Amino acid sequence: MEWPFATRGLRKTTVAPTEPLTPDFQPQAFAWNDSKITVWLSTALDGAVSDLSIRHGASRPDILRVLLFEHVYGRLAHAQLVEWKRRHDRPSPDTGIRASNRRDGIEVIGKSTKDFRLELPTKLRDDLQSLAAESDMGISDYCRKVLVQQLLGEAVLRKYRPRAEPVPAHYREIENQ
Repeated sequence: MEWPFATRGLRKTTVAPTEPLTPDFQPQAFAWNDSKITVWLSTALDGAVSDLSIRHGASRPDILRVLLFEHVYGRLAHAQLVEWKRRHDRPSPDTGIRASNRRDGIEVIGKSTKDFRLELPTKLRDDLQSLAAESDMGISDYCRKVLVQQLLGEAVLRKYRPRAEPVPAHYREIENQ
């Protein structure tokens, strides 16, 4: 992580990475995307997710999972999860096959007209549901609020909140399926 306008140059620390923040942190609980949520994305959010997908060479669902994971557990926990996965993966033999970096035909303009069904680990979904309930919101509304804050910033979120309209009842039924 870097600040692009740093004036003192790169300084690396020699401190060893920290242990998980909580002793009950179970990285394997996030290994499978065995649950689903439905989130309706505005055109601005859809475009922001697509932009990050292209910039980071990651899928749109992976971008959303990272943003929601970091919201719930923090950036340090995400770094620890990535490190745990790296340590537990066995190197695969080099087959010479490489993933394509081409992103031709990705449309990032226009209003989202369908729901975004996101598969994610059950623990993450349950914790998001708890946070949503504490905020007296549905999980989709809560995730949309988090994504506005993470992708567009707190200043935009503060403008968005007073104008945010409740999601129509028939959309809520789809979200709860």
